[in-house]
Amino acid sequence: MSSGGESGTWRESAKVAPRLAERMDGLRTSEWVEVLIELVPAGSAWSTDSRSERIRAGRSSFEALLEAVSARIRAAGGEVLEAAWLSRTVRSRMPSSGVAAVAEDDAVAVVDLPRRIRPET
Repeated sequence: MSSGGESGTWRESAKVAPRLAERMDGLRTSEWVEVLIELVPAGSAWSTDSRSERIRAGRSSFEALLEAVSARIRAAGGEVLEAAWLSRTVRSRMPSSGVAAVAEDDAVAVVDLPRRIRPET
């Protein structure tokens, strides 16, 4: 799943969201940061499979990517806090020095700060 290159800095990664980049500007490399990792989208939703088969395939696809990304998070000194297969997201905390290594994984679409979901009014 990884791109195979040497780990760069988070500033070099197009996958690090601007909000996270701004937050990390004030951190030392040893300081921990909580992040929300969005994984790449699943394949095409158009299928003749039943709804339950599509759900099973989507969940299975997410779990395969999650396994690889979780290993990268742990290798960076971090931990997975929770994962949501439906939104294809992983909430994690890690030393800020590990963000670039996690972001370079091919399964990762974006690394951002978690944000609170608010109901529409």
